[in-house]
Amino acid sequence: MPITPTLRQLEIFRTLGRTQNFSRAAEALHMSQPALSQAVSQMEIVIGTALFVRTKRAVSITPAGQRFLIRVDAILNELGEALTELSKDSDPRNGRVDVACLSSVATRLLPRAVSLFRKSFPGAVVRVRDEDPDGIISRVKSGAVDFAFSAMFEEDGGVVFEPVIQDVLHFVCRADHPLAQKEKVEWSDIASFDVVALAQGSGIRRLIDRQFPTGGVFSHSTYEVSRIPSILEILEQSDCVSVLPALAFAYPGASEKFHHRPMCDPVIIRDIGFILPNTPLSATAQAFKVTLTQSLEAQSQLPFRGVTFWKR
Repeated sequence: MPITPTLRQLEIFRTLGRTQNFSRAAEALHMSQPALSQAVSQMEIVIGTALFVRTKRAVSITPAGQRFLIRVDAILNELGEALTELSKDSDPRNGRVDVACLSSVATRLLPRAVSLFRKSFPGAVVRVRDEDPDGIISRVKSGAVDFAFSAMFEEDGGVVFEPVIQDVLHFVCRADHPLAQKEKVEWSDIASFDVVALAQGSGIRRLIDRQFPTGGVFSHSTYEVSRIPSILEILEQSDCVSVLPALAFAYPGASEKFHHRPMCDPVIIRDIGFILPNTPLSATAQAFKVTLTQSLEAQSQLPFRGVTFWKR
């Protein structure tokens, strides 16, 4: 394997090639002229090509040296940019974090954490992406996002799941609906009412369908909707009922508009937490992960009926 110049030798060569003056180059490099001359000579021996023509009064770069200088300049510039990016990754104050999450998480749990993180790390960039359940895991595995905060609907050895909170599925209707008077609502109770169901393929629908593999629970649904806010709008304007995660009602005034309580026989719970890659997080991503955890704990953010911290 051929011997290659050291990084220091390349820096010396570039500086002398730009200045073509031993005195100015030595001053810029904080070294003596004899040491500079010796370093250049050693480099020429290593690569086997003359890079400079020296006279008693001047130094000039050879044609081969000029071509080499163009390449060396590009290499050192790219290396400098790479080192700058690397330093940002190790410093959460100037880095970037991309997080994928479900829509209910994006609207109910992340805004306060993002605000707190920006105050602690004003130079950092945070991007939150509302994703469908299938897209979340694939984005974590591909590196498109640093991590996700979501329910883990399917096991996948390509990621690590750290549960943080438990979210119970609730029956929901308008506060003046007949079923609002019942203390307990079972799955069979909703059969005689118009139902707004989450669309097949959604994470919540998968949880429900696993409990009722033979079907029938939502076979009579009047609506199938893909987004929770759309379901709430329909419920507000009709006598329909639905089944949604308790986190959907974690906003001021929700209890005044809607009656909701855990579905019974069976109670269905989804775990929500961090979906992490099998590689270490960057400093910025780790700092945001810590901030989100502290935000959930410190703000007593889970007074929401049906949402509790996961039992470790």
